[in-house]
Amino acid sequence: MKKKKTRLFMLIAIVIQLAIMIILYGCDGGGDITAPAVISTDPADGSTKVLINTGVSMTFNEAIDNSTLTEDTFTLSLSVVGSIKQYDVTS
Repeated sequence: MKKKKTRLFMLIAIVIQLAIMIILYGCDGGGDITAPAVISTDPADGSTKVLINTGVSMTFNEAIDNSTLTEDTFTLSLSVVGSIKQYDVTS
């Protein structure tokens, strides 16, 4: 009787693991679980003397679903080495 309970427990554990895998990776046997990587930017990484109102663009190593780009999933931050200088051109 103990062997039957052990086998039943193992079978239940396997079914639960399979269900979790299907939920996580989909029914197609797996999915893309690697995050996209930035392969180029404009202005280029390390650029200096970039105007404060310059647009920023980047290229990823794979297609991006625009509906997944939100304030929670994508951030752009400023990294400053040295100082930022702003001049008043009206005076």
